[in-house]
Amino acid sequence: MLTGKMAGAYIEGMQGDDPKYLRCASTLKHFYGNNTEVGRGWKNSSIDPRNKYELYLEPFRRCIEESGAEGIMTAYNRINGTVGGMVRENMEISESVIMKQADQKMYENKKSSR
Repeated sequence: MLTGKMAGAYIEGMQGDDPKYLRCASTLKHFYGNNTEVGRGWKNSSIDPRNKYELYLEPFRRCIEESGAEGIMTAYNRINGTVGGMVRENMEISESVIMKQADQKMYENKKSSR
């Protein structure tokens, strides 16, 4: 939880508090399970369900839902045998974040054009 809180504060500071413009767009990486720099393109991270949700996904969730992170970069490594960018949950989460952001931006654009 501390990681998500600290990263969230960093994101909010970077992006600023202007209701219309971002100072910069924060991108979370490497989603999720990237624990090494050496061999990260081919190593496999074996992650059980409890650690996946409590240790790996929770900080990302906080940063997306509570602090408004603008993007996600998936991990290069394999997660339980599947390349990080191709893990079904990663694709679903990435899509939901993108759609949520697109819906919010469309709503804001309609609101500001009135």
